[in-house]
Amino acid sequence: MSITDVGKLDSTDRVDNSTINALQADVKNGGLYKPDTKFGQRPTNTKTLLMIRVTLETKDEKGEKKPYKQTFYLDPELTSVVAVKMTLVGASLWRLLNTAFDNFLHEKANLKLKPDVLITLEKH
Repeated sequence: MSITDVGKLDSTDRVDNSTINALQADVKNGGLYKPDTKFGQRPTNTKTLLMIRVTLETKDEKGEKKPYKQTFYLDPELTSVVAVKMTLVGASLWRLLNTAFDNFLHEKANLKLKPDVLITLEKH
């Protein structure tokens, strides 16, 4: 598995509260994340969230490349992950994604997310 692209930090005001709740529930109930995963809250003073897209590439059992895209929604202050739009893939790929994305945020983007809000994955 490799990260083939990390998009530019962008913004959106098209993600409403019901969508955020659904995305959070998908993560918490999907079996790939710890059940006590914590997300940041959408700010009450704005509809705008920041977002970053990550493109991954892995090979299937036939050796063919398969791309996956993930979108992370962040609060405007870049202090927490509010939601993740995900494509269900194997737990080992999620573990690698978590590590790679965490490294990207801390090293390249120099963002300071609260440790208790970062999404933590576990193997099932």
